[in-house]
Amino acid sequence: MPGVLRRFLAFWLDFILAMVAVGPIFGVLPVLIEWRRTGVFEWTFERTSPAPGDKLLLTIGLLSCSVSTVVYYAIPLVRRKPSPGTCILGYQIVADDDLTVPLQTALLRTVLGFIALCVAYLAPFVARDRKNGKFWLDKVFGTRAVLLG
Repeated sequence: MPGVLRRFLAFWLDFILAMVAVGPIFGVLPVLIEWRRTGVFEWTFERTSPAPGDKLLLTIGLLSCSVSTVVYYAIPLVRRKPSPGTCILGYQIVADDDLTVPLQTALLRTVLGFIALCVAYLAPFVARDRKNGKFWLDKVFGTRAVLLG
């Protein structure tokens, strides 16, 4: 059974990979909007006051980034494949009944997963059942971590 540290490291590896994938898109959007607003294209720009639409752009960017990150974590659960981070560290999350995890369950598990890993990392004796080695998140959603091999 993969330990707390391995699962915590896999989470952060996946998080970094997800941000590397979606980050450039959200970096280019402000440049394109500024180009449209001013008519001058520059890769970097500096303003002393906010422009109209900056709050909307920030809100859309944060929501899109959050949604894409949740989807990044949920899709491997639905497809019954390891995510890149869990694959690198040699395990994957599967359903207890060896079927695929439904999309709704995978999305909810992903949203609560960050909280679960923080709790497990900060207080491993609270988050894990010593008898069968499962985290409370795995118990709630009927999943388990299995080693690849």
